[in-house]
Amino acid sequence: MLPQTLSIHGKIIRGLESESDILEAWRIRIQQVVTFPFKAEIFEVQEYVSIIQQGDLLKVLAIDDIDDKYGIIAHARFGRKKVYFPLCELEAIDLSHEGKKYHF
Repeated sequence: MLPQTLSIHGKIIRGLESESDILEAWRIRIQQVVTFPFKAEIFEVQEYVSIIQQGDLLKVLAIDDIDDKYGIIAHARFGRKKVYFPLCELEAIDLSHEGKKYHF
C-alpha cells in the first residue's frame, strides 16, 4: 500500500477495534468523498445463476447497508432492475476527481 493510503486508513479507523465499527467508519467516509451515482464494473466472478456477471456495469446510487458476510452493500441499478451488491466486488469506472484520490 502507498504511504498516503496507509495514512488515510489510519485516520479512518484510528481507535476502532471491532469489524462492525471499522465498516461503519468506512461507510461514512465513502459517503463523504464519493459523488453518487457513479458507474462500476463487476470484477469478481459471480454464481452462474445470478443475473449479474463479471464485466457487467452497474449504476451505483448509494451505500445501503453493512452486512456481516459481504461488508458494505451498494444500492445500484442493473438496467431497470434494482440490485444490492457488495461494494468490494465493484470497480468504479466513473468517479469524481475527489473520489479517485482514495483507495478503498
